[in-house]
Amino acid sequence: MDREGIKKHRAVFDAWLDGAKIQCRSEGGDFWWPTDDPPAWDYDTEYRVKPEPETREMWANVYPENIVLSRTQTYANTVAGTHRIACIPVTITFAPGEGLDGGDS
Repeated sequence: MDREGIKKHRAVFDAWLDGAKIQCRSEGGDFWWPTDDPPAWDYDTEYRVKPEPETREMWANVYPENIVLSRTQTYANTVAGTHRIACIPVTITFAPGEGLDGGDS
């Protein structure tokens, strides 16, 4: 790789040196994929640090046929329909972009 290639990937390369998991895609591509270890660091490939998982606390109004999530219990109670059979707290953990692009986000 030449100087420009090294400059282009430097921040992600430094994060990888510090132990971060790296993902890649072809330039302008739609899907982020896990890289080999070590990554190839190809010039025409985009690299990023794999996003850290986020956690959200939600409230689920449970109905016989479906479940509707709300950010707070108060709001869940406000919008509850007459056929609600439970209102329970749920924790959701996800990586930003997960499930949106078909890749391993």
